[in-house]
Amino acid sequence: MNSGQLLILIGLTTLTASEHHRTHTTFSGRSSREPRAVRDDGSGDTLDACCPVTPPRKVCAKGDAICIPANYSKFDLPNETRTVVNVGIDIKDIPKIDDQEYSITLNAFFVVRWTDERMIIDQEKMDQILKRGESADSWIPVDVSFIKEFWLPDAEILNLKEFKTLDVLSKLEGLWLNRNFEIMYAVATRITFICNYSVAGFELTLRRKVSHYIITYYLPSGMFVIVSWISFLVPPDIVPGRMTLLVTVFLVLVNIFNTITTNIPKAEGLTAIEAWVIVCVLFVFGALIEYAGLLLKMKLAATRPCKGTSRENSLLLNGKMPDEKKWLRGISRRKQREDISHARLDILFLLLFPLFFLIFNLIYWLGFLYGPCSHCTSDDETKPIYNVEY
Repeated sequence: MNSGQLLILIGLTTLTASEHHRTHTTFSGRSSREPRAVRDDGSGDTLDACCPVTPPRKVCAKGDAICIPANYSKFDLPNETRTVVNVGIDIKDIPKIDDQEYSITLNAFFVVRWTDERMIIDQEKMDQILKRGESADSWIPVDVSFIKEFWLPDAEILNLKEFKTLDVLSKLEGLWLNRNFEIMYAVATRITFICNYSVAGFELTLRRKVSHYIITYYLPSGMFVIVSWISFLVPPDIVPGRMTLLVTVFLVLVNIFNTITTNIPKAEGLTAIEAWVIVCVLFVFGALIEYAGLLLKMKLAATRPCKGTSRENSLLLNGKMPDEKKWLRGISRRKQREDISHARLDILFLLLFPLFFLIFNLIYWLGFLYGPCSHCTSDDETKPIYNVEY
């Protein structure tokens, strides 16, 4: 019994049959002709006999099959020794997980069950209420307003932040009784509490809905990596087109990575989706490094002096100009050899990058689907486990 119930009991004034009542007649000072019947309860106070105290009455449900006796007090414990109260949470979904405040919100039915043997149950009428084929211990629904007549336990949820009952036209709640004097009360709630599952007494196994992340993050980032491979087909001397393509794709992937780190819950170490985006960024960065190497090679080739044939060099030493056509032909051949070298390098990277990306995908998705944490279960069989997707 809590302090609030104790104060209520102290404030109650009850009249019992054992008290000595005296009823006598007095006359008002203003009207001596109109007597008023009063009674004395022995405490010095007088009570009007015209307003008698309503005696307690028996309250029944399902006809007279389940009744609460007239002397029932909902302020007293059902049992003098110990009352066992079973509390359960039937989770329907998890609408919110707040990694900033380390809290979790559940939409669930809060269920409380206890035994109160002070009820009066007519077993024969209970057999008539039960439908054919139902077990003798089946729960029988009764009017939920009947709960106001019972003793109710005080439930406490550790680390509780918010507890709301849900209602549409009325509060979503229900009351059931059985012939074993058991009472079960359930109410639809939205519970928010701090994430401390070991103290709360149950364990949650969370599974993400991967389809949202595949459409929003995995698929676009993978497509941007494939788009970056088009740069290998652009000639190296077209600097604005090739550089613009690679830098744009690189910045988009960096923006996707920043969005992921902002929206997903904080975790120790690197998450799977962060590892994916980082590898995608590295592939685009590798394409940029390859193009930077080509530009460096072209710059070094431009700074080297032109090397002609031995005959052309002897003519230059004697102060004579070599044949212009042959000179231009030599420069053209050198330029052609450099272009072939650059093209071969681009084709080599065009073959290697898709191969490496394919190998990475095989390792990543096989590890994601069949890794050690893909079917994580609890070793403690005494705790209920709720598998939840969010």
